[in-house]
Amino acid sequence: MPAFESIIGLCRLSSTCRVAGADLFVKTTASAEVAALTEAIEGGGRRVTVLFAGKECVLGVTGVDSGCPIELVVPGVSKGAEVVAQNVGALIGHNMGRFQVQAPEAFYLIDEDYALGEGAVPEIVGAYLRCIEFSELLRLVADDFRPGAGSAGTAIILTGRKLSIPLTYQQWVLDDVPSEKALADSRCAIFEDHLKTGRIEALKRVLVRFLFNVSAEQRFEVLLKSWEEIVQAFLSDFDIYASGFNFDKAREEFERRKLDFVVKMNAASSDAMAKLIAIPVGQGLLASQMKTDASYAVVNHALLTASLVFLLVAAMLIAAHVLTIRQVGSELKAESDMLRQRALPTYTQLRPMIHQLQTRIRFHQWAVPIIMSILLLVTSGMTFVAYAQLTGRT
Repeated sequence: MPAFESIIGLCRLSSTCRVAGADLFVKTTASAEVAALTEAIEGGGRRVTVLFAGKECVLGVTGVDSGCPIELVVPGVSKGAEVVAQNVGALIGHNMGRFQVQAPEAFYLIDEDYALGEGAVPEIVGAYLRCIEFSELLRLVADDFRPGAGSAGTAIILTGRKLSIPLTYQQWVLDDVPSEKALADSRCAIFEDHLKTGRIEALKRVLVRFLFNVSAEQRFEVLLKSWEEIVQAFLSDFDIYASGFNFDKAREEFERRKLDFVVKMNAASSDAMAKLIAIPVGQGLLASQMKTDASYAVVNHALLTASLVFLLVAAMLIAAHVLTIRQVGSELKAESDMLRQRALPTYTQLRPMIHQLQTRIRFHQWAVPIIMSILLLVTSGMTFVAYAQLTGRT
């Protein structure tokens, strides 16, 4: 970056400055400041050729008397994300249109005398930066984005009919880029959380309606020119959609889902308890079958092993119960998130019901397994104590 900043400083000290191909040609006068800038540029890995009276000066700027006219050549002046361009039009066409939808990390425009990040932004540069913001908005709305090989890429909309919008444009298109306020208002209207999915779908339908019969090469230009009209059509379509959305139906549908969640939780808990309750009874029977006679030691060992098997089976049943309840909780979260996106007021009204369901899920997930585990540990402990007493190990 210091080398790039030195190139900018060198351009600003020049009498004339131009980019030809990949090289920068600077006409200036020899001075200590120019010499320091050239050294910083070369220190950053770029080569600087100094021409005095049409001949290359091997000693560089320091080999020329101060105040004498010189010409500097910086080959390959643009590197990676650091770009020096003659003007906005050259920047847009740089590297096969790569910077039409994404600005370089750093750039300097000679004609506009502007470097990215400086306070006073020329109008044409501001329009270019807003065009990038507009392209990003379109990419968020689109169903897919395909980066182009040698182009800025294409936004794909798949609502009703497939619509491809190549994000390629020329400098004159920047005159039609919406203002900063218009872009901010559009973004707010399109991506507001209330009925967000319906908003985006409404905009995509409007885009298809406006652009489907326009040739692919002109769609982005027409989109910019007609943006105000498109936004008005989008707001009108969305108002129709919002007024036709049945909030009572959403509430009734969620209440039906609530009943489904309760049935699933009760069924899972009842099934788990029905299976688990038989295991303590079985362990009690095993303990009652143990014998004090030494000749039955093998039988006692077998009964103890069976008790351990019962305990493992119980652990598996408890784990299966917890996983089932977790699945029900995930389904509830997905349903509530969808309701919040589609109808925030309805979600707000139903929030107490959702919290009650979440509390009930937590009870089934933790209380039932804990109670059954305690019961199993008690009965298992009784079995082991009986075994130890009968074998004389207490």
